[in-house]
Amino acid sequence: MDLYSTPAAALDRFVARRLQPRKEFVEKARRALGALAAALRERGGRLGAAAPRVLKTVKGGSSGRGTALKGGCDSELVIFLDCFKSYVDQRARRAEILSEMRASLESWWQNPVPGLRLTFPEQSVPGALQFRLTSVDLEDWMDVSLVPAFNVLGQAGSGVKPKPQVYSTLLNSGCQGGEHAACFTELRRNFVNIRPAKLKNLILLVKHWYHQVCLQGLWKETLPPVYALELLTIFAWEQGCKKDAFSLAEGLRTVLGLIQQHQHLCVFWTVNYGFEDPAVGQFLQRQLKRPRPVILDPADPTWDLGNGAAWHWDLLAQEAASCYDHPCFLRGMGDPVQSWKGPGLPRAGCSGLGHPIQLDPNQKTPENSKSLNAVYPRAGSKPPSCPAPGPTGAASIVPSVPGMALDLSQIPTKELDRFIQDHLKPSPQFQEQVKKAIDIILRCLHENCVHKASRVSKGGSFGRGTDLRDGCDVELIIFLNCFTDYKDQGPRRAEILDEMRAQLESWWQDQVPSLSLQFPEQNVPEALQFQLVSTALKSWTDVSLLPAFDAVGQLSSGTKPNPQVYSRLLTSGCQEGEHKACFAELRRNFMNIRPVKLKNLILLVKHWYRQVAAQNKGKGPAPASLPPAYALELLTIFAWEQGCRQDCFNMAQGFRTVLGLVQQHQQLCVYWTVNYSTEDPAMRMHLLGQLRKPRPLVLDPADPTWNVGHGSWELLAQEAAALGMQACFLSRDGTSVQPWDVMPSFTKPQLGTLTSSSVNFSSPTASSWPR
Repeated sequence: MDLYSTPAAALDRFVARRLQPRKEFVEKARRALGALAAALRERGGRLGAAAPRVLKTVKGGSSGRGTALKGGCDSELVIFLDCFKSYVDQRARRAEILSEMRASLESWWQNPVPGLRLTFPEQSVPGALQFRLTSVDLEDWMDVSLVPAFNVLGQAGSGVKPKPQVYSTLLNSGCQGGEHAACFTELRRNFVNIRPAKLKNLILLVKHWYHQVCLQGLWKETLPPVYALELLTIFAWEQGCKKDAFSLAEGLRTVLGLIQQHQHLCVFWTVNYGFEDPAVGQFLQRQLKRPRPVILDPADPTWDLGNGAAWHWDLLAQEAASCYDHPCFLRGMGDPVQSWKGPGLPRAGCSGLGHPIQLDPNQKTPENSKSLNAVYPRAGSKPPSCPAPGPTGAASIVPSVPGMALDLSQIPTKELDRFIQDHLKPSPQFQEQVKKAIDIILRCLHENCVHKASRVSKGGSFGRGTDLRDGCDVELIIFLNCFTDYKDQGPRRAEILDEMRAQLESWWQDQVPSLSLQFPEQNVPEALQFQLVSTALKSWTDVSLLPAFDAVGQLSSGTKPNPQVYSRLLTSGCQEGEHKACFAELRRNFMNIRPVKLKNLILLVKHWYRQVAAQNKGKGPAPASLPPAYALELLTIFAWEQGCRQDCFNMAQGFRTVLGLVQQHQQLCVYWTVNYSTEDPAMRMHLLGQLRKPRPLVLDPADPTWNVGHGSWELLAQEAAALGMQACFLSRDGTSVQPWDVMPSFTKPQLGTLTSSSVNFSSPTASSWPR
């Protein structure tokens, strides 16, 4: 690593020559983004009153904060629009607005900025339009994210603290952690821009070290975001230096020492938000109880950059511990450079951090730093006083011990959203590893298999976006050209699966670092089953590779299949759900259009399902005899469609509604006509036959032959009834949370009038509905 071989005394020159971006490129990119912002403002004005008007634009990212590295950097151009009146408004129109912005950008670039090239990479961030500005010599580039946002801050000047209502409204929006971070870009930029130039140079040095670690073979997707290290560097300087001039070697050693103590870190600032507002104060208390490390964004309290065990801080810590004998940490006479001393910073001879900062919630902001910071020691030491207990303070509502069973019944209603975020949502790092592994597997099969595929579809809970942490399932549907009908799949399937396994076994040799490929006992004749396992992240996914007939063909999202697709299915003589793999893409699309919070409710329901199966193993019906978890996914969507249809809702109400439906399983008849309907006579007769079958009936929205309601519901119903009076369903005043009203949908079947949305047919009395 070039940094390690640089003497401590030469680090300033190293930063100036090697790390600071070229001024020529920075200036060209700045002019380009300024011209683009002006073009977007002008276009909104020309389109008249109906078009969204640009209220203001703000430049963020490392480029906006002044922490951009030479070579490649990121920039965020946030466009605040008048059509957004709340945080929630952003979701509804975002796709349409981003499409319009891309058209505007392409039109504007017809007169390109001299010395720059513009390209569009694959769009991987749903809330942003991504493009890249590159110098003509390809030496420098800037990855730009164009983000439309709600102007929650208005025209607040630099240094003015936002009103507490800004954050209380954010907390009431039901957002995910950091979901609306773009709304606070200006505060984030101002927080960093007031820092002295040399502190920004130290940030560049830390970021360069981070990127060098990534180049040594570590997956960047498994490491914490580099912005977390920017904040950690500012914290180290505030606690141990606070001078405009200092030794870069001392500063770098201090930051790396903090990384080694990541298990004890809890860092936050109250320059923009604090404990004055009760709602914000209570939220901060909960944030500071989260698993370490905790590093809260100074602009958005919902965004934890440390994110506990989700990131591989341990890999950075290992590298940090191994580098202190290099020249960059040695003085002229060979003596080691010492780190800064201060509250919350590592101390020589101590395995933890120094004494925590004792914060008083009424304490005013320190005059120099305009911020409050806290670092709490490891569990087992005496916790600090208010405002926020450390790991051993007031008992955390949600257990944070790795591997500890999470008793859902004891999670208070108001904590369910946080419970899902902290314990149920899958690791982004593992998801990224799985995506890379799948791409590699598909490339292997495409290049080496005799039987060629027309296309591939990704299904299962992973493809639908309903996968739980620690374990999920993926279906890779390989549509082969050699299959021209449903019946073609059976005779040649075994031969094709054997060939695919042979190719994978010979080709997979640590293709994805820290991810292994394992073949379990094969118990599904139509699929090749294997597991992708990450021992480091303690996560796994079950993969099923299914060669299939491309019955539906390439459909754009929202397009209904030709009725002949299903009439051919019905005349094929198939068993129930035998060819469901052919319709995996429709199944995935049906789920993926749903709002984020509905998918979170699905995770909660599936977690409950898993707990029931685990707790009753050997006592009653085996988990295999329970209805499939996918049936509960569909039941959750049905409950939301009939009783809510809002992007934001009370999680406990939704959960209670689904469990109420589980208790009423003997009357359930649920299906959708979004993909198939009664227009075709054969399909009509089939559906009428399905609707006469014993309850529960839950038809797959993609395959009308597949009733996913099969299984023993009695155990689930018993457990659902037992959960009714637990903490997760009690309001603050001790009364029971009420379910959504789905009663209007409980009617006798009207066989001649099938709709394109979900329909539920049953006839319980109103008093039988669980309350």
